[in-house]
Amino acid sequence: IEAAYDPDKLMEIVGSVYGRHFGAAEVEEMLRFWESPTGKRLAALQPQIVEETREALSTWIGERLASPPRR
Repeated sequence: IEAAYDPDKLMEIVGSVYGRHFGAAEVEEMLRFWESPTGKRLAALQPQIVEETREALSTWIGERLASPPRR
């Protein structure tokens, strides 16, 4: 896998997707955010936040399925 990893190609692909949705000034603004202390903290915590959200939604859906609302 490591031999096939091409960071330049990855950036080209990801950049083209973002480029279809955002202008250059918006991309620069996003980059400034991700390079800020808050952006770096969000990036570090994102996997944990996604997992906690998934677990909370799964619990909520399970509770709703177990006890459907009465009419």
